[in-house]
Amino acid sequence: MKSKIKIIALSMVLAFSLTACKSNGDSENFNEGQIALERHDYREAMEKFSDVLEGDDSNKVARDMYIQAMRMIKIEDYEKNEDYEKALKEVEKVLRLKNGSSKIRKEAERKKSQLETRVENLIEEQKERKQNAKESAENNKDKVESDALHSNSSSSHRPSHSKPDDDEDDKKPDEGTSNGGENSENNQSGESTNGGNSGNNQSGGTSNGGSDNSAQ
Repeated sequence: MKSKIKIIALSMVLAFSLTACKSNGDSENFNEGQIALERHDYREAMEKFSDVLEGDDSNKVARDMYIQAMRMIKIEDYEKNEDYEKALKEVEKVLRLKNGSSKIRKEAERKKSQLETRVENLIEEQKERKQNAKESAENNKDKVESDALHSNSSSSHRPSHSKPDDDEDDKKPDEGTSNGGENSENNQSGESTNGGNSGNNQSGGTSNGGSDNSAQ
């Protein structure tokens, strides 16, 4: 009977010792996890809190700290990609956690203010780019219309060219005048020549008459 009591007592001591060791291990992992979380070593923190939750999945503080570490990793990734709207949503999820590190919560509040400013600036930049694009499109449209009007105006003021047939008809009277001038000159030349011959004939008549008188 006494031996059975001793065995039971020894079992209880061993169980208590194992529980105490496990509790000490969980406590150590919890403390190391919190330190890692608050120095922004989020992946290590997640590993430590994961070990704690394996031993006690009802530990709400360890669970929220695990979620804090996971969300902060996402926030950093979104900020690197300049996706500030998604980063802001993750910060708001961190702030909704009831438990967790108070230091990380304060950092999340400051981060929220910074991200809200960045999101507002981003929205303003997008509006400005749209407005500039709209004004540029309108200016280009006005320029195209102005160029088209200028082109049409220049075309209407260009001098018209005569047709080839009209040029040929205009040249015909000049050619006739030229021929007429040549014929007149030829006629005058012919009259002068004929007149010369007449003079020669008269001279010849006189000479012949003199010869006749001498013979008589």
